Amino acid sequence: MNTSRRAIQNIYSAWTVALVLALVVAVPTTAQLRKSIITFGHPQVPVTIQHPAAKPLNLAGKRLAFNVTGGTCASELEDQINSTFGNKGVNIVDRGHIDDILREQNFQAGSDVDPSKAVAIGRLLGPTLMVFVGVTRCYTDPPKRLVQQNIIGPPTYISKTEAHLRASLRVVDLSTGRVLDTQPLNADSADQTSDPNGYPEAPSQADELDSVEKKAVAQVERRYFPWSEQRMVTFMNGKECNLRQAYNLLKANDLRGALQASQEGVEACKSDPKGNHEADALYDLGIMYFLAGRYDDSLKALTESQRLHNDSAVLKAMADCREARDQAGTVAREEAANTDPPPGA
Repeated sequence: MNTSRRAIQNIYSAWTVALVLALVVAVPTTAQLRKSIITFGHPQVPVTIQHPAAKPLNLAGKRLAFNVTGGTCASELEDQINSTFGNKGVNIVDRGHIDDILREQNFQAGSDVDPSKAVAIGRLLGPTLMVFVGVTRCYTDPPKRLVQQNIIGPPTYISKTEAHLRASLRVVDLSTGRVLDTQPLNADSADQTSDPNGYPEAPSQADELDSVEKKAVAQVERRYFPWSEQRMVTFMNGKECNLRQAYNLLKANDLRGALQASQEGVEACKSDPKGNHEADALYDLGIMYFLAGRYDDSLKALTESQRLHNDSAVLKAMADCREARDQAGTVAREEAANTDPPPGA
């Protein structure tokens, strides 16, 4: 009897120790709690962020011609690129016409473009930019079979398919023979299926090849055309300093109203004895300047917010703003370099 009771007590003690250890491990430290609150506790608003083209092309009065070479994926990639540019309203030269002229001129789209031959082709095609795409590799890996061991329950059996595309892109102005842009195109795609009862059928290799082609086309589109994306942006919405009004206006997609409310919020917070409210108001103003493309003003407001109150959300916004400002400067230089001088200049 005593032996049984002692065994029960030992089991109870072991469970008690395990429970205490689990609670100690699970309870975060004050620093961890603060980091969690800073990273995940802020309210967020969905916004549309506009991005400029990374390498804008001067297509005024010009047509676009494509020459895609390579094996697997080449023709499919050309079709998708053609469709993308066509949907942007670009005048595209018929591929059959291009092939005939390239054969007549014995033109080889190697790593170096002969300017004299490019100009000769340009005389036949008229003012045209030629986009050369060379596909060097486009393939799928053999399907992979993996086993994921789970803490609770049976293992999970996984079948995975991966695809890869490697290509290069070059844009030549056929009026001058000048190479306007060179860019590698690298895209990868992976998908998997899972089943606890055994290996399922792997995702289609054809679907993964289609996925890498679309990713490569998206790279081309974002390089030469402005694009936008939906993103969740942290935005303070406290009752103090007009923050809630600015938040509601931004949520309603009234960017001008939200900017004005944020500016008024900063002024209202200057008399607030609690520095955190002013820091939040400056952060919101920095975000509104960022969305308006006023990157220097945005960084000024965000830097002051960070000075008043250290916050990871502010640091992330500052990094995004610097990246956008640098990209905008690069785009401005590219546009100036690619703008044709006026006649007689």
